[in-house]
Amino acid sequence: MSSNKELKEGQEITINIPFTYTIGEEGFNSGKVLKTIQDCKDEVLAEIENRNLNHGEVFMEVRE
Repeated sequence: MSSNKELKEGQEITINIPFTYTIGEEGFNSGKVLKTIQDCKDEVLAEIENRNLNHGEVFMEVRE
C-alpha cells in the first residue's frame, strides 16, 4: 500500500517502534539507570523527542 494513499474515515492504523532495553543499564538518552517499566517508557519518549529514529525503525500496519 502506498504511504500517500488516502484512507477511509474510521480506519485504524497501528504504528510500532520496537525498542529493547536492558534493566540495570543506563539509558542512552535519559542518562538514567533503567530499573522500571516507567524508566523504559521515559527512555522511549526521550528517543522520540531527540529524533533518534531511522525510517527503517518505524513499522505501520493498516487495517482494511
